Amino acid sequence: MDTGGAINSKLAYRISYEGSDADSFYRLVYNDSQSLYTALTYKPTSRLTLDFNAEYLRAHFTENPGINRPTQELIDQHRYITGSSVQNGGTGGLFGNTFTPTGKVKINGSQTVLAPGDGADATVFNTQAIATLALAPERTLVNRTYFESVAAEKHSSYYFYTYLPSSQTAENRTEFLADFNVGGLKHETISGVSLRYEHRKSYVDILNEVFDAFDLTMAPSTLVYPTNQLFFVTPVPGKIYSATPGGRYPRVGRTDSTSLSATLDSQLGAGGLFVQDQIKFNSQWSLLLGGRADWLFVNSQDPLPRPGNVPKHDSISALLP
Repeated sequence: MDTGGAINSKLAYRISYEGSDADSFYRLVYNDSQSLYTALTYKPTSRLTLDFNAEYLRAHFTENPGINRPTQELIDQHRYITGSSVQNGGTGGLFGNTFTPTGKVKINGSQTVLAPGDGADATVFNTQAIATLALAPERTLVNRTYFESVAAEKHSSYYFYTYLPSSQTAENRTEFLADFNVGGLKHETISGVSLRYEHRKSYVDILNEVFDAFDLTMAPSTLVYPTNQLFFVTPVPGKIYSATPGGRYPRVGRTDSTSLSATLDSQLGAGGLFVQDQIKFNSQWSLLLGGRADWLFVNSQDPLPRPGNVPKHDSISALLP
């Protein structure tokens, strides 16, 4: 659904809605989403224009991981290798082990490495305000303010887990646009300043995925990685799932450890100055020059340290030309 138009001679609007409630040819793959978009334009004077837009998205869906154990025969003839995982020096009965082939069967192309209950949820909100002021012919001042917030979670029984409880981005950017002629050449310039803030908090485990361990000819309810066989993980606070810590910590009775940098709680602050000049020699040739300097401050720490350990953390500030 999409509608819009003029409210009066100075104000106009637009509203759009899109909804989806769809199954799929592929087993257990679906998409249930709702999206709403709105925009306003207000022109109080001939020189000033104010634009505003916002979008909200809510989605519940599954990604399609496809069929495991790929071979050329599977691609050409849909012949699938059957067999269950066997203990062969790996962790528990799945990760790091092999499976014993028991034969080949024709498999339906709709099969996937998904089990009942697998799915993902996401909520996204973003909004932007733009003010444009015409100062003089070929002189314009523009201010843009943007904000975005995202929260998401995905769990797959084969085992993949990601949880993004908090992700925010805010930026304000002011631009001065000026066109002028020097020495018979036209210059189209943009200069300005930008300020940006970001916060991310996420928990991830991609170490325990064992696609080939599962036989897709068996019941979908059996395509589940036992949680007691997960390794290098720590329970996520407030969740029934586990993720890999963002830093490496000592492990009792072991000398090895691992981490994922995607598990983090970070803040970023940035300020930048920029300038750009497009010099036009004729209708076909031009030269684009530009420069930017940014000051960055980043602080990050592990939100999921192993029990009894101080969270790993780091910070940096730098000037980037």
